[in-house]
Amino acid sequence: MITVEEVKVAIRVTSSKLDDEVQSTIDAAVLDLGTAGVQAVDDALIGQAIKQYARWQFDYMGKADQYQKAYVDLKSALSLIPEYNGGVKP
Repeated sequence: MITVEEVKVAIRVTSSKLDDEVQSTIDAAVLDLGTAGVQAVDDALIGQAIKQYARWQFDYMGKADQYQKAYVDLKSALSLIPEYNGGVKP
């Protein structure tokens, strides 16, 4: 699963003062993905979704709306893929 350090790089945070907040954001992203039936597996797409969620929540570069849309679109797409929604692979 994606680490706090990887998310900190994505949102350009260098201090360890926000580590707990970043971890909470990762946990929230995983739970939110679950609301769409997406099972959080350890791969690049889930990692990207978590990074988009964190950028949205931390309003990275003042573009929260853009990152929210990117996250919601990716979450919707992942929810349709059998490998992520617990369905049978084609």
